[in-house]
Amino acid sequence: MKKPLRIIIAASVSAAGLWWALRGTAPAQWAEAWRSAVSPGWLLLIPAAMGIEFLLRSVRWGILLPRSSSLPLRRLFSITAGGFFLNTILPFRAGEAARLLWTYRDTKLPAASCAAVLGLDRLFDMLALATMTLWVLARWRGFPGAGRSAVFFGVGVAGAALVLWTVARRPGLASALAKKIRLPERPRRWVEEFARGAAPVADLRVFLGLYVLSLCFWSMNVVLFTLVSRVFRLGLSLTEGTALISAFAVGAALPSTPGYVGTLDAAGVALLLAAGRSRAAAVPFVLTVHVVQMLSTPLYGIPSLIANSGRRPHE
Repeated sequence: MKKPLRIIIAASVSAAGLWWALRGTAPAQWAEAWRSAVSPGWLLLIPAAMGIEFLLRSVRWGILLPRSSSLPLRRLFSITAGGFFLNTILPFRAGEAARLLWTYRDTKLPAASCAAVLGLDRLFDMLALATMTLWVLARWRGFPGAGRSAVFFGVGVAGAALVLWTVARRPGLASALAKKIRLPERPRRWVEEFARGAAPVADLRVFLGLYVLSLCFWSMNVVLFTLVSRVFRLGLSLTEGTALISAFAVGAALPSTPGYVGTLDAAGVALLLAAGRSRAAAVPFVLTVHVVQMLSTPLYGIPSLIANSGRRPHE
């Protein structure tokens, strides 16, 4: 897809999401919600939690790297925080490409192996989010078809974890399968590199440790948003907070302008409406959380970009 067309699609999706999220409300209602906020100091938890999340993500990134290419934690943090900052200010998830570039520059890993590290990093996010969604479906009785959906999600999460661990344990299987189905050379080589790059998680203890680590920082965000919801008198339960995090993740995955404008807001408002909250209460909460997150990212991202600039390869 050509870049101008991608930009048009992303901008259109963002505009549509923002229109849907805000429709039926007025700035006067948002201002009233902000004026009547209870203990707005809770919002300071957002940048604090973001720093902890970046730290834990940095630890995960370091574990996924082969021991021969390990980096100090401060470098891992600057790669992680800098990449996430670029995702909020540049289109097309440019921060992911930056993380790959910085890791490639600072290690002796092949580019395909760096891509494998990024793929594993995102797969553990998906496993953690799928587990949390399973928990929501198991507890949110008002959700249509929750019981059946929970079964499917449970099987899917277990199956995905088993496949990932099997590939890490026996990378030759992925290569043989790629040849058997006659993948073109470039995708086949990527599959082989990915399988070799998955070696750090071949140890079941490491695999489970990374899975638990991923659950930890995603769960921390659940607790964070349930606490912050009190500022706007929404009083989200842990189940609703977990569902909100999953909705935000879906919104962030959709094509959008930098900062996930519109898509994240629409996903959050839609979830809160499904949870029985009014649009007038949901919109100020979602907008505030989104804006505070975007303002918090530079606190870690700008120093990280400065740290990443001007470094020589393998410095």
